[in-house]
Amino acid sequence: MKNKKLLFILIPVIIVVLALIAGIVFLTLNGRPESIFKTAINTVFNTFENSSEQYSTIKGTMNLTASMDTENEELKTINSILEGASIGLNMEVDTANIVINENLNVVFNNENLIDAEIILQDQKGYVYIKEYLDKYLEIPQENMEYSDLTAYYDKIATLDQNALIEAIREELIKSISSREFTREKVEKRKASILDLSQEDFSLLSKEILENLKQNENFNNALGQCKDDVLAVIDDMIEDYEDSEYDESSRVIISIYTEGLLNKFAGFSIELKDEQDINLGMLLAFSEQNYEFMMYEQYDGEQEDIIKVRVEDRKENKNKGIATITMKVDEEQYVATYSYEKKGKQTIFELSTEIEGVGIGFSGDTTESGKNIRGNFAIIVQQETLGKATLNCEYDFTYGVQVQKVNTRECSIN
Repeated sequence: MKNKKLLFILIPVIIVVLALIAGIVFLTLNGRPESIFKTAINTVFNTFENSSEQYSTIKGTMNLTASMDTENEELKTINSILEGASIGLNMEVDTANIVINENLNVVFNNENLIDAEIILQDQKGYVYIKEYLDKYLEIPQENMEYSDLTAYYDKIATLDQNALIEAIREELIKSISSREFTREKVEKRKASILDLSQEDFSLLSKEILENLKQNENFNNALGQCKDDVLAVIDDMIEDYEDSEYDESSRVIISIYTEGLLNKFAGFSIELKDEQDINLGMLLAFSEQNYEFMMYEQYDGEQEDIIKVRVEDRKENKNKGIATITMKVDEEQYVATYSYEKKGKQTIFELSTEIEGVGIGFSGDTTESGKNIRGNFAIIVQQETLGKATLNCEYDFTYGVQVQKVNTRECSIN
């Protein structure tokens, strides 16, 4: 009886101990630099994978109008012209079969100034302007810069994008995992570091390219582009073999993580020459802040080439205001972006000021199934000149049927 009671006590204890051991093992393995590099690579490559349905056809309309609010007499004259003018574009595009039908309509004071149709199909181009032509005008082949578009897109269509990404990811992880890593504490974050000499970095790149050439999935995913891609890879490998290396130059790749579970928090790449940084790039983010920076460092002093910081303050999951600060050399620009999602509609507004000129971009967009529609306005305002506004309304639908136009009665010029 005592043994049974003891057993009932020990079993839960053993389970808890085993769970703790498993947790420690998981955290230890997950916290290794090579594992962190693998997780980071997977995170980046996942953004390139395309699981959504792709459409090769689109049909839609755009309408442009403009206006000026000004006290300047010359600009008032321009505004009187703009008020009576609009530009409309109706379009149908089939990228799989290279069929493009466009109608361009320019209206002024309720009269058509231009009503033109532009067509591309069967590797031929046509123009039809109602006011000036009584039939389609075929564009001579020698003037068609993209006469071989169909053959080109047919080749591109044989690429398996997701399989290519998976093969590159596999070879990248395999080659990088075999290198030696170090770990450092950088402020509140941990940095897993891959420090390579210029020669080692070239050897790593060459190894990945050679492995890709031997990767069966990579070769199959290239489709009809295989010969072209492999020829480019061969040229790249040859370049690495002919390269001369600077022994003092290094490439340092750092992956930043935070917390017990080593949450991915950014990365940096530095090209170093002894103690100097010839070029560095940093991308770091937390829950609501994002920062991108390119910089140089000489004699211990860092000089920013470009620095972008985004502070996203969310009221809730559908509404917020983001402050975007950009510093280029010694100049700094600040923009404010507000957004709100209401059902299928998203309302947005971006505003900034550059050298006394206010610039705004605002509008809304609504997505419903295969349809996306909305409008946006670009506003430029200056104290003495006034305000200029460009408005655009749009309505596009994907996955539609695009018919070829009957151009039998065209003339060749």
